[in-house]
Amino acid sequence: MKIVISIITFVLVAIGAFIGIGLALPDQTHVERSIQLNASPEVVFAYTADHKEFQKWSPWSKFDPDMTVTFSGPEQGIGSTMEWKGNEKVGVGRSTFTEYVPNEKATVALDFGEMGGGTATYILQDAGDGYTKLTWTFDTQNKTILEKYIGLVIDRMLGPEYEKGLADLKEIVEAAPSYKSREIQYTLDGTDFTGYLAYPMGLSDPAPGIIVVHEWWGHNDYARKRADMLAEMGYVAFALDMYGDGKVTTHPQDANAFMMEVGANTELAEKRFDKALEVLMQNSNTNPTKIGAIGYCFGGSIVINMARAGKPLAGVVSFHGGLGNLMPIAENASAKMLVLNGAADPFVPQEQLDAFTESMQKADYPFELINYKDAKHAFTNPGATEIGQTYDIPLEYNADADRKSWEKMKDFLDEVFY
Repeated sequence: MKIVISIITFVLVAIGAFIGIGLALPDQTHVERSIQLNASPEVVFAYTADHKEFQKWSPWSKFDPDMTVTFSGPEQGIGSTMEWKGNEKVGVGRSTFTEYVPNEKATVALDFGEMGGGTATYILQDAGDGYTKLTWTFDTQNKTILEKYIGLVIDRMLGPEYEKGLADLKEIVEAAPSYKSREIQYTLDGTDFTGYLAYPMGLSDPAPGIIVVHEWWGHNDYARKRADMLAEMGYVAFALDMYGDGKVTTHPQDANAFMMEVGANTELAEKRFDKALEVLMQNSNTNPTKIGAIGYCFGGSIVINMARAGKPLAGVVSFHGGLGNLMPIAENASAKMLVLNGAADPFVPQEQLDAFTESMQKADYPFELINYKDAKHAFTNPGATEIGQTYDIPLEYNADADRKSWEKMKDFLDEVFY
């Protein structure tokens, strides 16, 4: 009997000790890991404060590559939500942004169903010299004694996974561009178009938007490259598609046919430009009161015409664009204009330059025209020389004129928008 009493006493004492110690344990659990990344706060924030980007480096994504993930609410910011359902390692849950301070801090509320919940926070600090210190934390309330005991091992459970995730994030952001991009499908009058949008990461406020109009070859990688370059400069760039239905070519005969279909139809050209303008202005990253346009060859002619037609543009830049058969200058036309021309371009003879200059001066229209010595048609496109030689047409890349014209455009856009 004494043995039984001793056992019972021991159990009661143990239970009492368990409860007593449990009551004394912290009511909260905090897990924290930090890392220094060779990337700007804007880039780091874009990969941490966006559920879709988080999936690219989340350590739990590797536990179950086949887990189901759904997104709801706004694409970014407070209320943006991700729900998941996976294997036993991943479980089910929901993550919702409750705090969102661009490039500084973001917090998500985590709901793990029967397993409880907590909050995860990303804190960014500019470490100088292009580096960012990122601190990733997890906090949970321990409401029961059992949860308090579990809290003792949470750091050992989650800490290593946080470290793996941060290591993967470091690899991603240090190799990532400073902008994001995606294709945008749109339709006008039964014709399908594919545009390309590029915009800076981590924008705290909407940025000026720039339409990019392609050469006569159609919407190709060259136009997209220029959109990327503009995004790196801080602009929201939309490389439109003036031809539609996937019309792209490398043969001058086809290119001329595509160009004439649109270039010879002013009403059609305006409608397609207006639609692209609408797409750009409606994007949440774009400041709709600050819109410009740049164009190459055929695209240069288009942006000049759209400016002369009085479109809501602050400024336009034409790179080796044609200057013949231009539209009349509308009374409300006010966009500043920069025309960058090759002095040795046979597609833009002196009589065209003179007629263009005369029409602009007569209308007292603000413009600047620069001729680059020895530069031929398509002088900004590195692939121009090979195409010119293949088809025996006067196309030639000129690295010096390319560099100088792009720098001139940068100064022009700074003046127009800032």
